This record gives sequence, structure tokens and C-alpha cells, in this order.
Amino acid sequence: MFFLLKEFLIHPENIKQRQWMTLSSFIFLFVINFFIVILFLFLQYHIFGEIENSLSKNFEKINENIVFYLIFGVFFFPIWEEYLHRFYLNYRIKYLLISTVLSLFVFILNFEDVNPLQNSIHFLFFLFLLVISLLKIIYNIINVKVLIWGSILFFGLFHLSTYEREIYENNYLMVPVLIMSQFITGFFLSFIRIKYHFIHCILYHGFFNLIVLTLGFISYKFFGS
Repeated sequence: MFFLLKEFLIHPENIKQRQWMTLSSFIFLFVINFFIVILFLFLQYHIFGEIENSLSKNFEKINENIVFYLIFGVFFFPIWEEYLHRFYLNYRIKYLLISTVLSLFVFILNFEDVNPLQNSIHFLFFLFLLVISLLKIIYNIINVKVLIWGSILFFGLFHLSTYEREIYENNYLMVPVLIMSQFITGFFLSFIRIKYHFIHCILYHGFFNLIVLTLGFISYKFFGS
């Protein structure tokens, strides 16, 4: 599995075998993914200190409505985000067009005059998918590496919205730090999409969110004020 992850990192276009994901592969990938994210967050904390996001800032509210947030975090958001960010990674025209339309809806529905950076991210994502789709449809030009790394990048950038603008608006070099956890997880989710099946992305994403919310709930119960 380490060899496959390394190959995907360097040559994602070479990972073409579709198969059903075994439980052992699921657990292995999750453990490696979670360990890397925790290690990065540990280093981030010791370098930059505590950086609040919408999850940590509102965990009292989340704790009071934990069932509601579990339903949305474990079921709704994984399905929505996978259709938006990884549905099209098989490079089929129908899938590309569906994700392109969804990205346009995101840009329109989330447009805010006071948040030009987030507007730019949403628009660039729509533009990215539109160009990829047109190149495929008109010229049959395919670049799997660009498609996959674009997906990973925008998945990370979309999660910048979980932070208050005041955190990074005076220092945009903070942005890679803020989205690194999602960038890492996006890499693993993209690997799963290419190596296995789309449903595995949804299940993996939902399980990841379940563990994060559960650990946060336990931490708040035992260590929160």
C-alpha cells in the first residue's frame, strides 16, 4: 500500500485498477491519514499556537446539538463534498459536467461581497472544471495529474471558509498552513476514488468526520470548560 501511495503521489495516472476496498485497506489508509494530520496539527500548534476554526470555536453549540451535527457531518457533507470534489475524477464527460454545474451553484449561492478571496476560490474551481470539461469534449485532451491535483488543491482551499478572515487577511502565507489537513485528507480521498470506487470515498469521508466529531465531543465533555 505504501508503494501505491508513493506511485499515486508521483504518477497518479498510473493507478488505474478498480476494485472493491477491503476493510484492512480502509483501516490502513485511515490510520496513516489520521496520523499524518495529527502530526501536522501538533507541529502547527507548536509553531503558530492555537488557531481557532468554526469547529473549535462553536463546539459548545455542536455539543448541545450533537445528533444534528453528526447527521450532517457524517452523511450530508461527505456526500455533497465528494460529488463536488471527486465525482469527476474518472474523467467521464457526464461526471465532469455534473461537478461543473455543482461548482457553479456553489459560486452563486456562496457569493459574498465582503469575502473576495473565497469568491475567487469558488470561481476558479468552476473555471477549472469548465476548462477541463471543454478540453475533454472538444479536443479529447486528458491530463489525469492536473485533474487530481486540482481536485486536492481546491478541496483544501474550500475549507479556508472554516476560519475567520482576520486570521489570514494580513498574512496570506498562513493559508497553506490552515488548509494543510484538508489537503492531506484530499490526497487520500483522491487515491481512494482512483484506486477503488466512488462509494468508498463517501464512506471514508463520513467515517473520518465521525471520528473527528466523536473525539471533539469526548474532549469537550472531559476537558471543556
